[in-house]
Amino acid sequence: PLGALRARPDCAARAALTLSWDESNRGAFSVAQGWFSTAERQLEGEEESAVHGRVALTRAATAMLAEGNYPLAIANLDRAYELAGRFGDRDTQMLALVAKGRALVKSGEIEAGLQLLDEGTAAAVSGELEPYSTTLVYYMTITSCNDVGDLRRAAEWTEAANRWCDRLD
Repeated sequence: PLGALRARPDCAARAALTLSWDESNRGAFSVAQGWFSTAERQLEGEEESAVHGRVALTRAATAMLAEGNYPLAIANLDRAYELAGRFGDRDTQMLALVAKGRALVKSGEIEAGLQLLDEGTAAAVSGELEPYSTTLVYYMTITSCNDVGDLRRAAEWTEAANRWCDRLD
């Protein structure tokens, strides 16, 4: 599927990342890693761009979810946030912010993590992000609230998310 995109390495990398995320969501982690490696190879020698932020976000997700390596995840999330901000990719920027909040909560820095989760989720339910990104942000926030037993916060964000859903066509 990437043959037609070879002239545009950033587009080919973005397509490979999408395939990597899809395969990862199916539990096909080896296939996902193959597509992730393809994305990285497409970007070799290319100037930094928004897709580099998505690569860092994907690296962070692997470090956090597959390896439980929160310091490595946080370092990649900081890079993803910075690159996304520099190149105007608000979805990746807020996903990185919320994922960092989740990593901080999992690391025991609960208040700092919840603060980032609240900030990113406010952006998501205000309509700043694409629906897919908003859904991921909401999921990370509710999961983190559940982890620390903050049912009040979870209820407030659920109500805000319901209002967001009501505004969609």
